[in-house]
Amino acid sequence: MQDEEHTLPGSTPDSCIRTAASEEETVIYDEDGKKLASGRAEREGERLGPEFGEWAGDCLIVTRIDGIPGGLGTYLTEWGGGSRNEISEEELRLPLEQHRERFKTMDKPE
Repeated sequence: MQDEEHTLPGSTPDSCIRTAASEEETVIYDEDGKKLASGRAEREGERLGPEFGEWAGDCLIVTRIDGIPGGLGTYLTEWGGGSRNEISEEELRLPLEQHRERFKTMDKPE
């Protein structure tokens, strides 16, 4: 997700292009820090509409990562070389539409 002020209009009215750290790599690690898989964000994303509340106007950009082994329970993600964040396998494997829908009720961090 990218805040609206760090995006440009995309190729269609409901799309956007991230200007901050565009196309950075996202890496998935196991709990011991071993790199399991990685992928790069798509160039364009979706500009979220008013039904997304606090997130309206922000840019949702998808990073598809294939080949993540299952059964580890907890994984660590790192985007663009930043801090690592813990994520459950259940959350990691949610379909894109379910990830997207969560932004309708999720509070935006301050």
